[in-house]
Amino acid sequence: MKLKLRNFLAKKENLYLSLALSFGLLMAFVNPPFAGVPDEHAHYWKAWSIAEGYLYCTGKDEIPLTATVLPDQIKPIKYDGIKEKKIVVAKLKEKLFESDNAEKGVIGGANCPSTPFGYISQAAGLKLGQGAGLSALASFYLARVLTLLLSIALFYWAIKIVPFGKIIFLIVGLLPMTIRQFASLSYDGVAIAFAAVFLAYILKLAMERENFLTKKNLVLLLALSLFGLNVKLGYFALSFLIFILPMSKFKNKRNYWLTTLGFVAINAAFLLVIRSIFKDIAPPDWTNPAEQMKFVIFAPFHFLYAVFDSYYGASGFVPHLEGMIFKVGNGASFESWLYVLTFFGGLIFIKNTDEEVGLSFRQRAIMLTVFLMNFTLIYLALYLGWSKIGAEKVSGVQGRYFLAIVPLLIFTFYKAKFSFKFQWVKKNLNLLFVTFVVVIFFFVFKAIYLNQYDKVKHPGNPVYEQYINSQK
Repeated sequence: MKLKLRNFLAKKENLYLSLALSFGLLMAFVNPPFAGVPDEHAHYWKAWSIAEGYLYCTGKDEIPLTATVLPDQIKPIKYDGIKEKKIVVAKLKEKLFESDNAEKGVIGGANCPSTPFGYISQAAGLKLGQGAGLSALASFYLARVLTLLLSIALFYWAIKIVPFGKIIFLIVGLLPMTIRQFASLSYDGVAIAFAAVFLAYILKLAMERENFLTKKNLVLLLALSLFGLNVKLGYFALSFLIFILPMSKFKNKRNYWLTTLGFVAINAAFLLVIRSIFKDIAPPDWTNPAEQMKFVIFAPFHFLYAVFDSYYGASGFVPHLEGMIFKVGNGASFESWLYVLTFFGGLIFIKNTDEEVGLSFRQRAIMLTVFLMNFTLIYLALYLGWSKIGAEKVSGVQGRYFLAIVPLLIFTFYKAKFSFKFQWVKKNLNLLFVTFVVVIFFFVFKAIYLNQYDKVKHPGNPVYEQYINSQK
């Protein structure tokens, strides 16, 4: 029995399945509803709208009345003497066994720009719960479990078919943040899982010994891209991974270019179509996506600097890294040593995995390029839909948004033959070292100035007068 279990767990996909199911089911019930996942109430209402037949927002979607009020009824409340708001467990117990009714309530629209592709399991769980006579909260938990099972099944498939780098998917798929998104009503988990399957299938096709791609291969690849990459806006650039496929997989050069360029063109056209169908009927007052897009087109360097400034600033790299590993639903972080342990532990496991990786320099370069494209596209999506026109920084970007693309960055350098030893570096070592230190201290002093000094230009300004006079 022990030998069978050991042999079963020796396969990375089975090890993943066992761990992901164990911790995922715990997460589905331990992580509090709505308060445990940002915007889960909006995803809940969106899933209910789809379950009731509203594939896109009408502005007057009718869903069960109990569903419209549930998020507010069990939200965290403030206790005397306690700084943070807390979940009332007794309230959860009450709502878990509360009888449902057939009354309907109207919502103005929730997460309207999203397609139904990322809400199939959530809607199915809610509808099944309703049909079984479960309470609104019990149906919510059922929807969480079904979404978890779908996401884990997709990720299991990705680990099973990828020809190498299974350890990369194993680690990314078991990050606490990944499991949290899988075990929620958010579409993030489904988007992460579909992106993993798409990348794994591309790598499988690229490394197989068969001479040519079949129509079946291309149809499945196209289906994965059209539906999987459109679960959430911002992942279209992953379709460019088609260029990883070697030219030897095609009959001739002409067939290669027609297929690859046609694949990207179909994905682009499909994206434009669904963007025209699924629109935000009540966008935030401070945004105007059309005008913002014009601004980006005519001032691209302003946008790129906004991306750069957003990423390296106080709300950038470190919070993004934390957001990829785990944050509690109210925004609280792990203890610092747990982030360090998770990050370096993952690196050690990846480094100590022995296997042959057949990626060429060209394929690695394509993966890095697609990663950077998609990284920028995620920022662009938030710049258009969540930032003021011409804003200096991009608002609303969360670390978990990069979980779908971080495997690309890891694969770029995984078991690579090349190193960072360059002849021109050796020849100009002192100059480059001085430049390196100067750049670091430029940002150090910039941070000091921006964070600790008032930027009012002249001492005659009334802002200063009270302090000058008081000193006198």
